[in-house]
Amino acid sequence: QMAVSFVVFSAAGSTSFSAPSGGVWFGVVITGVFASALAFWIQAWVQAKMSATRAALIMAMEPAWALFFAVLLAGQHLNLVQAVGALLVLAAVVGHEAAPQLAAARRSPA
Repeated sequence: QMAVSFVVFSAAGSTSFSAPSGGVWFGVVITGVFASALAFWIQAWVQAKMSATRAALIMAMEPAWALFFAVLLAGQHLNLVQAVGALLVLAAVVGHEAAPQLAAARRSPA
């Protein structure tokens, strides 16, 4: 990401550079440690304790959660395509999680 940013901004002609202030460095460290390193460590730790299928399903929900929080916290407006997409992702996850239980219920005598 950093390399791509460097190339894009260099190609755009942004050649001025000033040393960041202490507050900027503090923000970079906090973001790097807590929003990136710690979050990825927790994610890897939790994923190691569950099946690959379940982890993949949870990760598949990321766009739906991003949309939910964008509407809730940032006041974004939900259009029809986004709503349908979120519902399809949610339906796929719920369907996959419920399928084994439904199959077991059908096999067992009532």
